[in-house]
Amino acid sequence: MFNKIFVAAVALSFTAHADMYTDFKGDESAGSFYGVTNKLIHMRLSQIDDEEASKTIIMFGDSITQGLNPNGLHFDYVNAGIGGDTVHGIKARVKNEDLGRYRAVFIESGTNNLLMGEIGSQVGDEIVEMIEYAAPKSKKLYVSQVFVPNRDKITHIAKDAPLADYKIKLTCAKFKNCVVVPLPAGVIGENGIKPEYSLPDSTHLNGKAYALWKDELNKAMASFPYSVYYKYFK
Repeated sequence: MFNKIFVAAVALSFTAHADMYTDFKGDESAGSFYGVTNKLIHMRLSQIDDEEASKTIIMFGDSITQGLNPNGLHFDYVNAGIGGDTVHGIKARVKNEDLGRYRAVFIESGTNNLLMGEIGSQVGDEIVEMIEYAAPKSKKLYVSQVFVPNRDKITHIAKDAPLADYKIKLTCAKFKNCVVVPLPAGVIGENGIKPEYSLPDSTHLNGKAYALWKDELNKAMASFPYSVYYKYFK
């Protein structure tokens, strides 16, 4: 009897972890920006057959990913970024896709959680949960470090925000197919994104920052022979 109770308790603990409750989420209803954009994304995904998917990276994220254009990127991808999305919404969308169809899965998240007031350690825990779900189901999983808004301008951003990246790194290291994509050197300082790399909102990337981030994306994800160029010559 004790063994049965113990097994049930363990099962419940894993269930709770797999469905971590969070207050840090946006409006995910069908008529919201999230809901409408998610429907459009599914329309785009429905046009990709299995052969094409095997050559394509699906890129989940918030407005930073949604704002990414293909100029200078040397890999095939479908953009599944939704402005305003939180880790909760991104994780729900990740769980709704057959990740194994794609050449790789890319996830960028956490910025809106910080804007909502979530502390870095909690953001990290939510992203850890997403990595632990996605890595076993993906051929390759790429996880971006978190773009931290500028704390000098947006003063409520948690001081422990870098803890999210620390947890991402530790968790990704558990999986052979998981790669952490670093943010461009110099773009994020001690107080978050530097003003010279952001739009006036002190959160979103400007063109200079996107150019640098694309270099990091190419280093990690570019197809041959560009992968060799970006890793060893760029």
